[in-house]
Amino acid sequence: MLLNNIKMTKDYIYMLLLLCVPFVSSLMIVINIYNGDILGIKENKEYMLWYIPLLTYILFLLVTKKEQFKNIIPEFSIAFFGISLNIYWIYAWEYDKKTNFRHRTEYYDTQCLLCAMTYFVLLHKINTEKTKTIRTTIV
Repeated sequence: MLLNNIKMTKDYIYMLLLLCVPFVSSLMIVINIYNGDILGIKENKEYMLWYIPLLTYILFLLVTKKEQFKNIIPEFSIAFFGISLNIYWIYAWEYDKKTNFRHRTEYYDTQCLLCAMTYFVLLHKINTEKTKTIRTTIV
């Protein structure tokens, strides 16, 4: 899906690794192992940092390799939603302190959504590559 007619190129491996980082991070957030306390900044700012390398690499592919945007929409969606939803939660906690009793559940729902989206894109990417490899072997 990322690049057509490839077999385990550097770009494919980089993209898989860059997708695994936010997946593992959001999974650790959901199961309450990682609390965003590594860098000493606000949790959501730290969570957002896990998506920036993915977005940077996507922009690199678009600019230098002239990759078509339609080929990397799933990966871009992960980076975009990961960054924008974490920015949302930075301000949602501050502006709604009086009635934030629902926020904890909604917050974990958001992290779970990001985790599920990333997992789906990873599986789709791997299955697409397997299908390409099988088709080229048969032909």
